[in-house]
This record gives sequence, C-alpha cells and structure tokens, in this order.
Amino acid sequence: MKTKFYQIVLLCLAFVGMASVVNAQTKEGGYNPFISGNMTAFETKVVTEGSVHTYTYTGDAALTGSKFVFKVVGGTIVTSVGDDTAITMVETNGAGTHTVDKVTNTASIVVKWAAEDGTPKFIAAYELTADGCITNNQIGGLKISVGAKPVITLASADLDACSQDLIPIDITITNGESPWEATINDGTDDITFYFSTDDVTAITGYDHKAKVTLTGTSFTYNWSATGYLNTKTDGTDETYVFTATKVDDKITKAELNDTGLIGVDKSVTATVHPLPTVGTMAQN
Repeated sequence: MKTKFYQIVLLCLAFVGMASVVNAQTKEGGYNPFISGNMTAFETKVVTEGSVHTYTYTGDAALTGSKFVFKVVGGTIVTSVGDDTAITMVETNGAGTHTVDKVTNTASIVVKWAAEDGTPKFIAAYELTADGCITNNQIGGLKISVGAKPVITLASADLDACSQDLIPIDITITNGESPWEATINDGTDDITFYFSTDDVTAITGYDHKAKVTLTGTSFTYNWSATGYLNTKTDGTDETYVFTATKVDDKITKAELNDTGLIGVDKSVTATVHPLPTVGTMAQN
C-alpha cells in the first residue's frame, strides 16, 4: 500500500514536471529552437544590403488560429517598407502586417537586411497552435547571404560637342548579378538601358541594350548619345546634363525597394555648340 502511494505521488510529480516544461516552451524566452543544429537543411537566399523582403511561413494546413514566432538575425522586422523597428522576434497574432491567414494558416512579415559583416544571418519561425502545442526543435526558415548593391557611375569629365555630334558617355556599373537595368535622365526625358552577360537580341522595351563582359566586378558601356542639338538661334551654347537616376541588377529588381546605388560621379554635362548657318554668296 505504501509503495503504491509513493508510485502515485511520483506519477503526479512527473505530470507536473511535464506541464511545467510545456508551459515554459510557450513563453517568450522559455523555448528557443533557433539554434544552428535546427538550421542545417535551410536553403540560402541572396539579398542585398538594405533590401526589403516579405517572408511567409506556412504552417499546418489542417489547423487554424495558430500563432507564429519569428526570429530574424542580421536584419530588422519592419511593419512597412521604410518603417524600421528594433524588433528581432515577434509573435504574430493578426496585428499589423504580421498576419495569420485563417484559411491557409500562414503568417507574413517584412524584413530589411543589414550590411554584410561576416556573421550568420537567417530568418526562421515555428508554429504555436491555438491549443498551445509546438513541435519540439522543428523550425522553418532561410539562411541569408548579403551581397553588394550595384553601383552606377558616369564619366566624370564634362563634354564639348558641336550640334548633331555624338556625345560619348561611359556608363560603368560595379557589383551585382546579370542582368542590369539602368536609367539616365537628360534633363527632360529618361533613357533606359538593359545590360546582360547573355545575348540580348530578344530583349525589348528599352532605349538601349547591350551584351557586356565583366572585368572583375564591373563593366563599362560606351554610350554615344545622339540627337542632342543646339536649337538656339542667337549663336549661344546649349547645355544638357545627363544624370544616372537608377540601377538594378537581377537581385535588386526583385526586391521591394528596387534601386541600386548611384555613384559619386553620377552626372555629365555636355555643352553643345551651335553650327553655323548656311551663308550666302554675292557677286558685285
């Protein structure tokens, strides 16, 4: 009888202990599955410094009303593009942009990634059911590799040209992954460019396109701007300012804030001199 009593007491203590463990796991800080051993199967995604992405975690399709606990390392969870916060972990419960889809049991957050500093970066999440249940040490997520944004610069020397001459401008793009898209404004209109290390014959929708060859991490395209006339009738010069306004590569094009960096030498001024008018010949 005494032995049976002790067995009952021990069994009750065991249940209390198990309940304590479960309760601790559902509290923030009491359960941490975000360790390297649980991330060995994570796929690596490439992003660029300062890029903003939406990440969606899909839970058990048979469940509804779950919460999802996210952890981001190397980036910042934001409620909207351009609105940074210092949050690195959040439980989503349908508030703000951290939503739970009641039909498919998914949740999404927006993350802005910091610069590459040699430390591991990842985003991961796990599901906490409406009944408070979790699958121990099971998380889903991605490892993140941060690459440099593409940078566009123009030839720094200002140019002189006669009306109707070609205006040669060197466009240099550094960093990024093919293909690249760039925009240069001439003071009135945007001129669009498409560059690729592959064949560009079938590419349409751009003012200029070219197949390029990388030298290290950069390439230079020699653009001969045409059609920039001196339309003045008083014999004075006319000025055009060409300014790089945008550059994207394959990666930044897919990002929410899809723009690269503009280099220090972003503008070129072309002074266009007038052509002489056709004179007349007279005989006395």
